Amino acid sequence: MENSSEKPKESHTILVMGLDESGKTSIFNHYFFGELFAPAPTDVFEENLHEFYGHNLNFREIGGRYRFKPQRYDNLSGSKAIIWVFDSIDQYRRTESFEELDELLKREEVANLPLLFIVNKQDSKFAMPWEDIENTFQFEEIRKSRPVNYICTTSHTCQNVTEGLLWLLTKIGLEPVYEQEEPKEQEPQEDEQPRELQFI
Repeated sequence: MENSSEKPKESHTILVMGLDESGKTSIFNHYFFGELFAPAPTDVFEENLHEFYGHNLNFREIGGRYRFKPQRYDNLSGSKAIIWVFDSIDQYRRTESFEELDELLKREEVANLPLLFIVNKQDSKFAMPWEDIENTFQFEEIRKSRPVNYICTTSHTCQNVTEGLLWLLTKIGLEPVYEQEEPKEQEPQEDEQPRELQFI
């Protein structure tokens, strides 16, 4: 018989943000559900609750389309960490992505929150070199105000996503519980060469 006095697990909200078409929904749909398809663009925001290493994580994805920008910052409160997804083949919008991230990090609602930067679409031959991304996003400056880390991945494999989320867990003060089976990363295709996990 279940103990009716047992309290439900607390959920911990993680913001998932980035420009439109950066792959936010695709990465987490494939990682948690094994679904690989082109999802409809996220409107203002949507939330999905997942258990990850013994903890309930509420992924609050904020839509990246420009027409929703006036409402974008209405849903930041109560979050404990930030995930920013960057499309590494979209060279023409990298400055825009940096400016949006910079504007976000100046908000009082997310002051000091740890940031996991996901470099997506690393399976493409058109992916930008890390040096160009690093120069654009000025991670050393960001690290002065919060913990920062990054992973390189692709929504086809979700490589390094587990390691990145485990890092976030520790930064929000949660100890991973290793009783569950680790989510399996998808095997890369023969022409895919995802980069190794790197920490900064």
